[in-house]
Amino acid sequence: MSASSFDRIIHGEPDLDLLDHLSKFPTEVVGTTLVVIQANVFECGGLVIRLRISHKIVDMYTMAMFMNGWAAMCRGNMHKIVCPSFELSSIFPPKEPSFGSWPEPGIGNEKFVMSTFRLDGKAISKLKAQATADAPDSIANNWQLSRVEVVSALITRVLVDINQNKPGKPRLFVVCMTMNLRERIGLAIPANSCGNLYTTIAAQLGRSMADESKLVFQEVVNMISKMVCNSRARYAKVADAEELRSTVKDSLMDFTELAFTSEKHLNPFSSWCRFRLYKNDFGWGRPALVSLTSLNFKSVFLIDDKDDGGIYAWVTLKED
Repeated sequence: MSASSFDRIIHGEPDLDLLDHLSKFPTEVVGTTLVVIQANVFECGGLVIRLRISHKIVDMYTMAMFMNGWAAMCRGNMHKIVCPSFELSSIFPPKEPSFGSWPEPGIGNEKFVMSTFRLDGKAISKLKAQATADAPDSIANNWQLSRVEVVSALITRVLVDINQNKPGKPRLFVVCMTMNLRERIGLAIPANSCGNLYTTIAAQLGRSMADESKLVFQEVVNMISKMVCNSRARYAKVADAEELRSTVKDSLMDFTELAFTSEKHLNPFSSWCRFRLYKNDFGWGRPALVSLTSLNFKSVFLIDDKDDGGIYAWVTLKED
């Protein structure tokens, strides 16, 4: 591919059509493919590496650990490679889910569009200050809001405002997030465990989008912060494998019951922050861009900025 195409990727707004072109799944593959790695080489010497791994075998934490180790090995830093642990299969043996079928993300001929937004570190610090501005000093001083919580709250507030202006029957608004369970549970599980060790948490705004009053930013921050805090406390009490399986099952059942009804408007978030994705140097320097490709379901993915503690938000919504 040409140097101009590569320049369009790393400078300015990401070209989503071009990124999709660089991520075409090979049509000649037969059977179930668990891992696909594709290298795109440009005339100028630029390189785009595309990685696709099935969620059936790993979560994003595992995928990031694989990428970190791969990059370290390419630089000859074998001593920095974290050896993976495969103990999770003894805790979560393969079995059919007992909480019903998972809804398909894409339905019919619905079209989705993806947009990207960037909030730098200074903007996020201002959001944190705004979120705690009206709280009593005794609460504000001990309120450790994360970047992900305040950015998710901001995006949620904007999406609620948008949906309040749409015609049709008003629906309740549900926010859900994935949460990595490594180092969050009482059960002794290695931090380098490979596989799927996460849960999905959800909370519902206390009022319908039919309420014409403008949603206050602090209101959403409080909801998301409480959801995360309660979930962490719940899983911190887990002390054995059976209790962990039961707690994850209950969380997923609560999530599906809360979210997947026609009366609810679901907005799912997934954070890829703190996974060191912009630290992955394969020998040509650190990446200029870490991105997703287009998705056929509504979602918000948050990825660390490469520079100053900011966050990139990759938002996929219905075209209408």
